[in-house]
Parts: sequence; structure tokens; C-alpha cells
Amino acid sequence: MLGKVVTYELIGKLAVICAVLIILVNIAAFLIGLYCVRKKKIIFPRFVLLTLYLFYSPLKWLFSVFGVNDKLIDEILIDFQNAVYADAFRKRPGDRKIILLPHCLRDGQCKARCDPLFGYVCKRCGRCGIDKIIEAADIYGYKVFIIPGGSFIRKIMKEYHPTACIGVACPIELSEAMVIGAKIPTQGVYLEKDGCFETIVDVDEIIEKMKMGISEEISEDLIRKYDCAGKKKELITFGEDRKPDAENEEMKRDHNVS
Repeated sequence: MLGKVVTYELIGKLAVICAVLIILVNIAAFLIGLYCVRKKKIIFPRFVLLTLYLFYSPLKWLFSVFGVNDKLIDEILIDFQNAVYADAFRKRPGDRKIILLPHCLRDGQCKARCDPLFGYVCKRCGRCGIDKIIEAADIYGYKVFIIPGGSFIRKIMKEYHPTACIGVACPIELSEAMVIGAKIPTQGVYLEKDGCFETIVDVDEIIEKMKMGISEEISEDLIRKYDCAGKKKELITFGEDRKPDAENEEMKRDHNVS
């Protein structure tokens, strides 16, 4: 009987010690993560990621108990996942890299139609930041998808077979999606303003992600080529628009001579 009491007491002590150690590890991982996010310097990325993965739900609950914004956990996860996969992302070829944008980035009066396979087809009206993202994507060789839901991600992955991905979403959805989609190197950019309607993202941050693995010289060369192609297209269009007028003027001169 005494032996059983000693055994139960020992088990109880071990359970308390394990619980304390788990709490301390979680606190350490979170503080390291918070420091890295604030200082923009990543240290011990795999330790922090593993800890946050294992104790994601308990940490969320703990934050809610103390009234702390639990989005911090997701933001830390995203930043550390970005750091861990950065090298692999840079090394992937650029011909099949994609950008997944949430449809809530669109202007409230957006008239874009929704393709059943690839999501919304942007009209490039310039009312929201998507137009600028697509312009940069054309320069750096990315394919942009504006998706209305998670089911479209599976369709795109199946049909397009991307080699790497830049994902944009609210922190909670983005951190979960990056864990699920860890089969390909991914970089995440979370929304500055969420709410599922006319949301806001840092467009410049997305463009910087596109430049990863591209030297400054190559980047400038790509921009020059894009600008030249755009100017050439404008000149061709202008010439086509002016051609009928020129023909009319010539016909008028011939008529006056006769």
C-alpha cells in the first residue's frame, strides 16, 4: 500500500515538473519569437517553429485567458516559416512560381468575373493594389491567382504544379495554410487590415518577396525589358489607331488633285 502511495506521489511530481517545463519552453519560444519579429532578426528558427507547432492550441488558449492578441502567435509562425524556407524559395526556378491573393483585397465595386478553376480574373482597373501586384508579377515571372476560398488552392496546385508560392491572407489562415502547404517552398505576407472586405496588404513587401533570389542587376534588367515591351505595345496600338486617319487624309488629297 505504501509503495502505491509513493508511486502515485512520484507520478504527480513528475507531471508537475513536466507541466512546468512545457510552460517554460513555450514562454521561451514565444519570447524569442516576439524578439525576432520586433527586431527583424531570426534566431533559433527550428526550435521556435517546433514549439509553436506542438503547442499551438494551448498557447492560443493561454493568450485568450490573459486577454492578449493571439494573432501574435500566427505572425511569429509566418515570419519564422519565411526564414526557414527562404533559401529553398530563392533556389527554385521562376517559371512556375505563383502568388495566391485573397479575393477580399478587391475593391468593393470590383466587376471581375470568377473563373471556376483559377479564381477571379482581374480587369486591371487600378482601384485596388492587385493591379500593382500583377504588374510586378509580370516583370518577375509570377502567375497571380485571386482566390475566393481554400478549395481553389487545391485546384491550382493540381492543375498548375507550382514550384514555389507567395501566399497572402489574414495571419490565422496564412499560418495554417503554410503548415499544410509545406511541400513547396512558401513565403507568406499577412494582411495589414483584415475583415474579409476591402482588406489591405503591404504591396511593396510582396514585391520584395518576388525579388528573392534575383540580383539587383537582373532585377533592373527585367524592369527595363518590361518597360520597353510596354512602350512598344503602346506605339503599335497608337499606330493602329492612327492608320485609318492617315488613309482618309491621303484619300482626301487624291480627291482634291483629281
